This record gives sequence, structure tokens and C-alpha cells, in this order.
Amino acid sequence: MPRHAASITVSCETCVMRYTAHCADCLLTHVVSPAPKEVIELDEDECRAMALLARAGMVPTLLHRAATDPHRG
Repeated sequence: MPRHAASITVSCETCVMRYTAHCADCLLTHVVSPAPKEVIELDEDECRAMALLARAGMVPTLLHRAATDPHRG
């Protein structure tokens, strides 16, 4: 996750990995299952906590890749 981002918004609806093998092993899939249409907003502290849990092997990593980059003009 980018260090400069104060928060990140993730949604299965916008993910290019949706319906792939990666989707089943994504943190977001486990957080929102069984309702993948849920949009999740993670602040910087939450992103850091999720990264630490993933590095410890306690949760899958966040594999979300947005289909469009909202920061591009």
C-alpha cells in the first residue's frame, strides 16, 4: 500500500482481479464475505494493522487492484 495515502477505498466491484484465483485469497474477500459489494475505507492506521497481520500470516494480503486510478486526471 502506498505510504503517502492517508486512506484507501477498496471494493470488489472495481477490482481487476475479481472472479480470478487471486480473489479467493484476498483480504477484502475475507473481510466482506459473503457480501462482496461492500465498499471498505481503510485509514492509514488500519492499512498498517492489516499489513502487519498479513506479514504475520494471520490474514491474507490485500490483493485489490482498482480498474481505474482515481488519482489520474
